[in-house]
Amino acid sequence: MQDKGIIKAGMHLKQIIKSLKKKGISVRGKLLDLEIMYLALNPLRSAADIAEIARRILGIDIDGILSPESADNKGSPGDTQMSLDFNEGKDESTDGGKEEDLEKYDPLLKELALYKDLADKLVKLLEEDSLTRLYEEIEEPLINVLAEIENIGVAIDIDYLDELIKEYDIEIKKLTEEIYSICGQEFNINSSQQLAEILYEDMGLPAIKKTKTGYSTDAATLKAIREKSPVIDKILDYREKTKLKNTYVDVLPRLIDPGDGRVHTNYNQMGTTTGRISSNDPNLQNIPVRTLYGKQIRKAFIPGKGYDLLMASDYSQIELRILAHLSGDSNLIDSFNREEDIHNRTASEIFGIGYEDVSTDLRRKAKAINFGIIYGMTDFGLASRLSIPGDEAREYIKKYFERYPLVDKYLKELIESAAKTGYSTTMFGRKRYIRELGSSNARIRSLGERYAVNTPIQGSAADIMKLSTIKLYDNLVSAGVDSNIILHVHDEIVLELKEKDTGIIESIIRESMENILKLKVKLKVDINTGKNWYI
Repeated sequence: MQDKGIIKAGMHLKQIIKSLKKKGISVRGKLLDLEIMYLALNPLRSAADIAEIARRILGIDIDGILSPESADNKGSPGDTQMSLDFNEGKDESTDGGKEEDLEKYDPLLKELALYKDLADKLVKLLEEDSLTRLYEEIEEPLINVLAEIENIGVAIDIDYLDELIKEYDIEIKKLTEEIYSICGQEFNINSSQQLAEILYEDMGLPAIKKTKTGYSTDAATLKAIREKSPVIDKILDYREKTKLKNTYVDVLPRLIDPGDGRVHTNYNQMGTTTGRISSNDPNLQNIPVRTLYGKQIRKAFIPGKGYDLLMASDYSQIELRILAHLSGDSNLIDSFNREEDIHNRTASEIFGIGYEDVSTDLRRKAKAINFGIIYGMTDFGLASRLSIPGDEAREYIKKYFERYPLVDKYLKELIESAAKTGYSTTMFGRKRYIRELGSSNARIRSLGERYAVNTPIQGSAADIMKLSTIKLYDNLVSAGVDSNIILHVHDEIVLELKEKDTGIIESIIRESMENILKLKVKLKVDINTGKNWYI
């Protein structure tokens, strides 16, 4: 498996590589993962099996291959049916026993027989769709890196989690009693229908959003009326506590591998339409970053045996920096390259005050505008986010585009291009097909416009994050430093290391992540170190 000249083609190569790594066998050379190649061509899909790939790429019904009805049909791999005759040239009347029949119809052999033809066709399709660079420079090398990260896993402080379970049980019970007391009755807090009846009918709180099943009790709706009753904050706290308890606090102890005391998540490098890596079993992407409760969960992630510290590195405002680069807006570019606080600068520009005079509240509003622009947020969305009138939100967006005119021009061009071609692309050619832009429904079409704006920015950030993960891994191996990448979450990479190596590893991280790509603005990484992931 170490021969670099041998091409390895197949399904789920990461899982195979993981198994071989555990046995001390490394896999080098060209990797043609059929599913990843197929998903690069079909970004609206997050997974595919061999039957789908064979049907869509070769026009073959894999379930029909070698069936008794089609066994006499000799055909090429490109035919609708394909027959493989393992007894060609033999007298079937003498050695046609059950073992040969089992071999002849074995499903795995059906798959293996297709791998080369599928790989050849997928390579050609990637080239035709200008996706060869994306696969060869990003997705292919990432297979080995993610296999290593998953195999290593992350150590968990089980004693801390045991105490946290007890604490959450007490606090959830207390919140439940307080909610019942304020509402004047007991009910199922987890039932949206019952909660809506209590809040809007019994308590008379304003119902500001209606869905097909009744008035909404989603988080955004409740936050909009949180000043109307103290029960709202308690409900939101209850929801976050119960969700984190059910998803992580109760679950993580059961996922710890007794062999190494670590949790081994599964990373899906093609799990999102923008190319961002997702994770499952457990999903580490949904642990809140900034809330106290989320930080409590992160505190359970610790260095493994033989290591002293965790070091977390994440890109600072990478999507806004990409927006500055792609739009070419000199005001935005200069602000980043002067290393100004971009939210302070935006607040200064929009609200017409000095950079040093920006208040915390104005910075908060500018931050919502900056990130709202990336996600194609409408004036209605901004008004909801900031709890301000629609006219005020509209004026903020107008002023933003007056100060950053090339951003306005660039975003309009993104929508026009996507409407014309049917897709948006990242800096590395990753595509996202946007069917919503062709809808006659204005609401759906507006959603498509937001996708058209967001995809090139968030998708490019995802591509850069993948590239820097590969580079960081390679540089750590080359340096021979005893450390491991143990977590990959959104724009953040977490390593375990020995305290004596803190300086050299921080230097390797900055070199790997900040210099991964030359843009019109500087890429910047924030690095924090601590005894656990609460850093």
